[in-house]
Amino acid sequence: MLLLNAGDGFVEALFQLVEIVRAIGYLYQCLRQLFLGGPVEREAWGSAQVLSPGPSSFSLYELPVHMLRCYDVVTCMLTLMHILPENRLQIFQEMNRVLKPGGKLILSVKNALFERLSKTDRFASSDITDSDQKRLIFTNTRSGEHITAPWYSFSPQDIETLCVYVRMSVTHLRGNTPFSAWIADSLLKDPKVYAAISQIEDIVGDVPPFNYFGYYLLVEAIKPLL
Repeated sequence: MLLLNAGDGFVEALFQLVEIVRAIGYLYQCLRQLFLGGPVEREAWGSAQVLSPGPSSFSLYELPVHMLRCYDVVTCMLTLMHILPENRLQIFQEMNRVLKPGGKLILSVKNALFERLSKTDRFASSDITDSDQKRLIFTNTRSGEHITAPWYSFSPQDIETLCVYVRMSVTHLRGNTPFSAWIADSLLKDPKVYAAISQIEDIVGDVPPFNYFGYYLLVEAIKPLL
């Protein structure tokens, strides 16, 4: 299995690198269990293809031509919110282009629906999410200066529409912390309350309409075989 990490954490719109799966060929299944739930099937992913192209960076807007239909899985975690809305379709087209037929796209984004209904900022303890001004302010930097990045969250409908445009099908859409994100921290400090809410979230996190109200959206989409 060949996996491409198309963004991880607070990075700009640059590809970090081709990540090669070695000795853990069932990595995709582990990611799927971690973010979306479901069993881990070791045997199905037990024989990973081992390649070593070496580290390099590519523009997320225009990936190299040789990447056409190369990857079984493309992941993009908490990066797409820094992309201007008018450029989203191009990014999705590129991620779709490098996926093999039947390949999986796994991504996480901040939920715009949550931001419309709540100003609660649980993104990071030291950074400031200013959804009104469409910016993320990094406050705890090495230089001591504040750094501002664009911030455009996604609604569930945004994700589904973009996938339709690139002919991918959303197979799972999970709302992360669809209940606890709305509850005061003082209540969540009670271990019994937290445990009870977590159990409920595990059950209904990918069930409509509860999944639409999570703080983050965790998405799996598949590229058609034909």
